[in-house]
Amino acid sequence: MPTLKELQKKYHEQTAQSRQLFERARQVLPGGAARGATAFMPHPLYGQRSNGAILTDVDGNDYIDFNLEGGSCLFGHCSPIVTDRVKAQLDLSEVQSIASTLEVEVAMRVTDFIESLEMVRFVNSGSEACAITARIARAFTGRPLIAMCEGHHHGQLDTLLFSHYGPPAGQDNAPATVCDSMGMIEGIEHGVIMLPFNDAQASAQIIEQHADRLAAVFLEPMTIFGGAIPAEKEFVATLRRITQQHEILFVVDEVPAGVRVGRGGAIACHGVKPDMFITGKALAGGLPVGLYGGRRDIMEPLLSPPYDRRTKALSSGTFSGNPMVLAACCAVLEALESGEVNAQLNELGEQVRQRLRELANRTGVAVQVTGEHSIFGIHFTDTPPRSGRVVQNNQLRADFSTALMAQGVLWPAGRIAGFVSTAHTPQHIDQFINACEVAIEVCA
Repeated sequence: MPTLKELQKKYHEQTAQSRQLFERARQVLPGGAARGATAFMPHPLYGQRSNGAILTDVDGNDYIDFNLEGGSCLFGHCSPIVTDRVKAQLDLSEVQSIASTLEVEVAMRVTDFIESLEMVRFVNSGSEACAITARIARAFTGRPLIAMCEGHHHGQLDTLLFSHYGPPAGQDNAPATVCDSMGMIEGIEHGVIMLPFNDAQASAQIIEQHADRLAAVFLEPMTIFGGAIPAEKEFVATLRRITQQHEILFVVDEVPAGVRVGRGGAIACHGVKPDMFITGKALAGGLPVGLYGGRRDIMEPLLSPPYDRRTKALSSGTFSGNPMVLAACCAVLEALESGEVNAQLNELGEQVRQRLRELANRTGVAVQVTGEHSIFGIHFTDTPPRSGRVVQNNQLRADFSTALMAQGVLWPAGRIAGFVSTAHTPQHIDQFINACEVAIEVCA
């Protein structure tokens, strides 16, 4: 069994060209990478190509990818299911200054696949979709406040950038709303009420307290970057009941989940219908997309032309509804139509979770495995997590990630949730479990 230092040395030695690129990149890119998600330590990996479940870096090292660009790549990287359709569309038009036939086709398909969607709008990212949905909720209800759950992630824009990054604040049953970034407008946190995730009674009390000023309650029924922790049945049922009672919009954010889970998304498993639904990522199979929508009586009056800032909510964007992205969405939705792909993915996800639990029991290390469907999470804690309040050892997680990468498995330290794709084989899963066993033993 290698030691942690030996694995760290191995990673350092086998990524010499990435290290050199890092030294160049840090002169012009903060942290040496174009986005925070890839600026992991001790230095970023710089990719050369990707195919199926495998990423290859500039040093020629192959990594089995369990991040899949935040769960976007349902069929793995560069799947012909997606790329063939995008290439064909590129020969027709890369952008259009007029509406696209693909807008109609994707809208019809996705409203059939996700039953809570009656009307939709396309944007370029989940962050946009979340922020605009909050705007629409305030416009529709005439109320100023948004409620969300502590530890949930609703994008990087100021509207909902609270209490996800960093340690929990406030009491267990009354979390504080904390800005997750410098530079946000002073006092902006007063527009968001924080709820304790999976605490139905406390959340109901908080909503009741602010009901006459609440426009919407946002929920991730399956937290992704908050730890792959599912919402409990009672909690979801309580939120749906109390929001209906007070005519507060119930907004479900499934940007990484959505079509990855199957028809209706993760919320369908709870047997409730939200007023608004947000998704993205896997919908386009690896291309950038965001989508939001919901009830016709909310969407149509606020978004149909002509635009008037006194009576309408703004939602546009030069690249929203890009034809190449929508071509990818069409390909994904067609491939998911029969339900066989989702069944395959969900079964593979369950296999991974079960084998990780068996591994944890075998090693005797305090490891908790979470997740549902094709999503899984690993937590280094004695306590089974019901929310983001479980304290994580960040250094241990960083060491665990490096130990995995040294063995040819990519799972960045900042991503507690992992994903499987149709490109993952039994051999990939075996290698992942074996790598996890080594990493757990040397890091614990």
